[in-house]
Amino acid sequence: MDPQEEEARRQQETEAAKELLKAEKKKPKMNGFSDKLSVGDFIALRPAQYALQKINNFESVELWYFSQEGCKDALSTSHTIAEDAFGLTKIDDSLAICPLSAFKASKAVLADHQLLFSTFLRAKNSFLSHISKAKWPQEHVDSLSLFFWHLENHPVRNHSDIGDLVVLTYAAYVHQDWHD
Repeated sequence: MDPQEEEARRQQETEAAKELLKAEKKKPKMNGFSDKLSVGDFIALRPAQYALQKINNFESVELWYFSQEGCKDALSTSHTIAEDAFGLTKIDDSLAICPLSAFKASKAVLADHQLLFSTFLRAKNSFLSHISKAKWPQEHVDSLSLFFWHLENHPVRNHSDIGDLVVLTYAAYVHQDWHD
């Protein structure tokens, strides 16, 4: 074989190897897993990305997003917003890219005082869990837990036909005032 043919063959092999390497890099990768772990006993409800973004930014968000209805709404509407579409947001003095789903509030959202008291109680449990995961300062998590406990156990709930509505309305005002 003549040296030019040998060089051309080596160059073709090198190009073929590069193409194979490029194809391998583009090929989707599958994450590994531990076969020693088991599947959980229940599936935790996941609030809308909008609500999670709000708590990550320490902003006020309606408890409805953390209710069963709110999480079901998030699941049904998450398919209508492109998962790979992004928008810009301002965080402190910087611009950041966030999924568009983090900007879209639900059309079905209810204000806290419009919730059934039983829905409010279940939603606050999910809310407290999510703010802990979002690394809210523990003193805030503890303070909110105590606040919710006092609401749930307030005597007006037992001594009035509208006791739950009174407590929910009070909670809504305090919630807004606290964030203001």
